[in-house]
Amino acid sequence: MRWLGLCLGFGVLGMAITGPAQTTIDETNKWAWSSGTGWINCRTIVTNGSVVSTNGVSVSQYILWGYMYSPTVGWIDVGRGHPTNGMRYSNASATDYGVNHDGLGHLTGYAWNESVGWINFEWTNNPDATKAPKINLKNGVFYGYAWGGSLGWINLSNTSARLQSVTMAPGDDSNSNNVPNGWEIETFGVVTNFDGIYDYYIAGMDPDDFDLTDFSPSGSGFKLIWNSTKTRIYYIEWKTNLMESGWANVLGPYLSDTPSSSTRVLTNVAAQVFYRIRTTLPFSPP
Repeated sequence: MRWLGLCLGFGVLGMAITGPAQTTIDETNKWAWSSGTGWINCRTIVTNGSVVSTNGVSVSQYILWGYMYSPTVGWIDVGRGHPTNGMRYSNASATDYGVNHDGLGHLTGYAWNESVGWINFEWTNNPDATKAPKINLKNGVFYGYAWGGSLGWINLSNTSARLQSVTMAPGDDSNSNNVPNGWEIETFGVVTNFDGIYDYYIAGMDPDDFDLTDFSPSGSGFKLIWNSTKTRIYYIEWKTNLMESGWANVLGPYLSDTPSSSTRVLTNVAAQVFYRIRTTLPFSPP
């Protein structure tokens, strides 16, 4: 007789969450393009054949910070990493500007270059527009366009090269509890040491709400529905014996189907199997 065991678990990434640090951009996939200036390096800055900086762009759930570099116009500042409200740049003053990320992959706000001025990541107030600047939450690849004065359109990825973040940076963590200030402020209204906050953060919700809401037969397999959020990535993993080391990935990475739940049907059901649903931050190692 076939039977199933189900476990729900959190995938915790082995990263130290501190403050703004060096770039999250891939060593190879680090290029944007503008017809006005040519290739724009978003990771490694090279002068006269020598690497002078790796303080390129960093991506978090709330903001971008760091620098792009063009040999034509020089440094392009996408933000300093410390927004006044602790979450996102207001873009209302010369000391609080930069590119914001809404956690769902949409980029808005402004970068700055001394030669060309403001570089606009806004898209007529429609971040869902086809060519608006975005990040693919599954793989960290940028796409779409920004606009910069004499630079013209800045293509964030094209057929020749692409710009990709390989992990999600944490951002400021003023109370050193391994949870970014921005997430604490958005969730609780203040920076806090709320009990169990790290699991809360990794899940993107109250862990008590990370429940399986349906587990039922579906054709030759089983259907799973669970509470989820669109700001996290999910995997379904399995093993046939709980004494075995490690879990094998069955499905994923994928995003939530709706803002509040996910549904998947499992067809490779063994005679005895245990499943778990694991969540990670976007474009982070599984």
